[in-house]
Amino acid sequence: MSRPVLVVEDNPLVLEIYRSSLAPLGVTLIEALTGEAAVAALERETPRLIVMDIVLPGMSGYDLIGLLRSQPRTKRVPVIAVSNAATQADARRLQLAGFDAVVPKPFAIDFFVATVSRFLNQRGNG
Repeated sequence: MSRPVLVVEDNPLVLEIYRSSLAPLGVTLIEALTGEAAVAALERETPRLIVMDIVLPGMSGYDLIGLLRSQPRTKRVPVIAVSNAATQADARRLQLAGFDAVVPKPFAIDFFVATVSRFLNQRGNG
């Protein structure tokens, strides 16, 4: 069974961390460097999960989550924000915007993988 995960990240080093840390989960990564590229990727395939940076060139993570939550095909896809959210208020703002979870940067690989696994293994998402 295919387990596509869309990652929206403009930093090549972070993308490489995603590739290496998520490979053991058996996921197929769909990579987008910008919000606009993510929108184009979503026109081709609906992923099981989206992992998204917030600060992106062009369309921000906040803009993109608003668009995702307004579309019938993507409004229920879990989205994890990977963010420099330093305070509880920052994390709460991300949740209110529509993100299902927040992984603060810099992140521990084990925590990141556990968070992704939790959403991939949820009933109704697999």
